[in-house]
Amino acid sequence: MNTYTSNSKVITPNMFPSFGSDEFFSFLSNNISNPNYGEYYDLVAQVVKRDSEKKIYGSGLNKTFRLSYHDVEEIIQEVQLSVFKSLVRFCRTSWNLAPQQRQEWLSVMVERRVFDYCDNAYGRNRFNTDSIDDPEAGIDLPDMQGEKRSVEDKILFNDCMETAESTHEALQFILSINTTPDKIIACILNKLSCINHDSKIKNGEPQKISALLYGMTAKNAAEIIIRKLSLMSKLVQCEASFANTVNSMNNMLSKTNDGIRNAEFKIYITAEVITKSTYWITKKLNEYWKSKKRIFRAGFDTPTAQL
Repeated sequence: MNTYTSNSKVITPNMFPSFGSDEFFSFLSNNISNPNYGEYYDLVAQVVKRDSEKKIYGSGLNKTFRLSYHDVEEIIQEVQLSVFKSLVRFCRTSWNLAPQQRQEWLSVMVERRVFDYCDNAYGRNRFNTDSIDDPEAGIDLPDMQGEKRSVEDKILFNDCMETAESTHEALQFILSINTTPDKIIACILNKLSCINHDSKIKNGEPQKISALLYGMTAKNAAEIIIRKLSLMSKLVQCEASFANTVNSMNNMLSKTNDGIRNAEFKIYITAEVITKSTYWITKKLNEYWKSKKRIFRAGFDTPTAQL
């Protein structure tokens, strides 16, 4: 295990609950100029590695992209390099962020490095639509430009497209609802938290969403949503629907509420309000699907109920 010695005190990665924790941020900021930089960067690398593995394996990214152990190790090295390059700026600009927000910074970086790695090494053919027992197995997303495709491949691709298109349609409806931006954004993030390959959280994670959004502007929160959705949209080639969702998001942010532009709205929403907002927004969404005579099935794993 890598250790770091400061004022005769031995510091280990296990002393920090997470990368985004106040304890670790204090360590980063106070020791970044320490001449004992070798041990410092080794310990930072271990914390980044630990939390990156939690993100990749815990959220099912390894199954989604059919990542082998070797793939994950290479991706984590890229994440570590990106963190080191941004470390000074991160310490200078993140002192006033909540731990969940600093952790989100790392999570977004991991997602970007995963997509970059798969895009460069494999193209768009490592998308897996379901949770599977064997992490090394999966279903290839077929190349829609090719002529030689099986019937099963065509069905798989169409199912992926239907899910993604329905998700964007649902998003555009939710963004048109006449309510405050904090409720819309929190509901969307709460619904997105339910889409997990290893487990399905029935009611989302309102406590975590509340902590993540605390004090954030609606514009900054919306950017988190857009980053999460861009990955899905690129994978299943539905960039047009994604662009429409971005336009709907910008329209929502440009509106005013009590004289304040939605984009500048500071979010201080409780977990209880998130739960209630998610319930009644989902109810409106279900009514929307029924009005379009679309089949509604309960659960977060269907196109009509994901968002």
